[in-house]
Amino acid sequence: MARFHPALEASFHRLEEKNKWILSTGKVVEDVLNKLSKSCLVDHPSCSMILDLDDKTYIKEGLFTQEEIVEMKQKNLIGFVDTLPTDLANYINGFNCDNAKELRAQLLKVQDWEHIYDSKKYHDFDWVKHTIFSFVRLYESGNLKKIQKETWYNSHVWSLIDTIFDDIDTLHVIRGEAANAASTRRKNMDRVIGSKDKIARAFTGYKCDLIVREEKADHEYADEYGVGETAIHHLNTKTIEEKGIKLPKVMKDMLDKLVTSNQNEYQGLSIFGIQTSGLSITLLAADKPTPYITRISKIKDLSVSSDISHFTRSILPLIVLIWQFKQQILKVKKKVSLNQKRNYPKDNSEWLNTCLEYDNVVIMPVTSTSTEYVNKRRKHYA
Repeated sequence: MARFHPALEASFHRLEEKNKWILSTGKVVEDVLNKLSKSCLVDHPSCSMILDLDDKTYIKEGLFTQEEIVEMKQKNLIGFVDTLPTDLANYINGFNCDNAKELRAQLLKVQDWEHIYDSKKYHDFDWVKHTIFSFVRLYESGNLKKIQKETWYNSHVWSLIDTIFDDIDTLHVIRGEAANAASTRRKNMDRVIGSKDKIARAFTGYKCDLIVREEKADHEYADEYGVGETAIHHLNTKTIEEKGIKLPKVMKDMLDKLVTSNQNEYQGLSIFGIQTSGLSITLLAADKPTPYITRISKIKDLSVSSDISHFTRSILPLIVLIWQFKQQILKVKKKVSLNQKRNYPKDNSEWLNTCLEYDNVVIMPVTSTSTEYVNKRRKHYA
């Protein structure tokens, strides 16, 4: 039997009708998600006004038509793929090989940029070379043909995600079940001092296998731009639920906080999620096409082949995918930074007369704290 969630219902009733998303058919997206959430026996993204348009539930339950799904995918669409610089693309394509001997021969060729190496200019070239070399050694070892532990996949196969940011001193990649700062903030923002009862205990945010976070002192809040989860098997329950429930909720928390950092403007902002399972990877994006809806889009699914003869169609697209992951995060970070500076102009001191005023309150749907299934057993999150 579906459970009633007073906090979710109260959150929904705070949404202003004028800001809801009305489709060309007259259907109101927020109303449809709220209706679905009331019938859910377990936590579902709709409970948090998260719209994953690859979720077949919407078609299966007759909530949206295929035409409406297409319309929602196209609404205020953000491009998540940039054109590679020609010289970088040519360098990557130089490793269009299908055996270790040819790949090693290409790696031995000293490039012009190596003679005048500057990490600010040529980091991505060096990262490509290091990544190619690491994969060649993996193929030669034969370890890609064996089932490994999660930590092995993170350190051997997916380490290219960590190293792509080595030249960005304002961002760092956190590994190893790190607590998500945005979720921690959301879970504790309503805590008050004790009165008739003791003060409620502090809650910890979702623990994630990977977080891309601003580099700041420990006592400062740092915005987060990317999150990742790792599993061994591609289609088991843990993987499906992490990609379909946990990641979207964490990405919503990150995006909601980023909106506040961006002077409460949501247009053009995105958060990125990575789900790795064994040798497979999925890159996701979360954005707000309208004020209340967090839309989850799948950018690309890829797999690493265990056979080096498929190196070109397996590893080279993966390198491009992770390069895009970095570029999209940097674009969002730059957008937020420029918007913050715009509000404190050097040539106009008027902002000093309003800087102590309270910020306008922006209505955001709450993220569900309902019971959810993780690791095949029921867990409760505050």
